[in-house]
Amino acid sequence: MEVNNSIKCGVHDCKHHAGNVEYCTLNCVSIGACECSPKTKEGTDCESFAAR
Repeated sequence: MEVNNSIKCGVHDCKHHAGNVEYCTLNCVSIGACECSPKTKEGTDCESFAAR
């Protein structure tokens, strides 16, 4: 897995997490809304998440 220094990530349960550093290994990620009209970061999700 190659670390993508452009995408920070702290979700250690994702199979795309870079392990011992807080980054993702994907080339790009998809971000989506989990609310109709999100007003905070909690209203969004990483749609590229995949459980380990």
